Amino acid sequence: MLDTCECCGEAEEVLAGIRALDTHAIEGLGPAVANLLYVIHPTLVCPFNTAIVEGFNAIASANVKLGRWVHYLALRKGVLELNHEYRALLSNDLGAVARFLSGAYFSVEHLFDIALSLLSPELSSLLFCVLPD
Repeated sequence: MLDTCECCGEAEEVLAGIRALDTHAIEGLGPAVANLLYVIHPTLVCPFNTAIVEGFNAIASANVKLGRWVHYLALRKGVLELNHEYRALLSNDLGAVARFLSGAYFSVEHLFDIALSLLSPELSSLLFCVLPD
């Protein structure tokens, strides 16, 4: 599957590889394979881990779960939409939006402060959705 996807140049080819892997229902492969695919295709595939899922769920009011390809594909679609909407602030490398979602570099409160002081009003309003009550 990785050999097939390494030679892919289009998103649909990579997605076909993911769907083919999903038919085998191999437990525990999801995040590891998604992260390997991200290394191969950083503009087509986003990383996948618990922190990214939790951040995505908070921002999108979604219920994505780690470990299911159908959930990963829903997250990927949402990440691509988010990345497209805030293209001026994010990279075409999907790792940038994934890092934002994971809060890996900053606490949520720190991100909120940064958004208020440095970033666009659109991103600031997006962060309001992430802040705990």
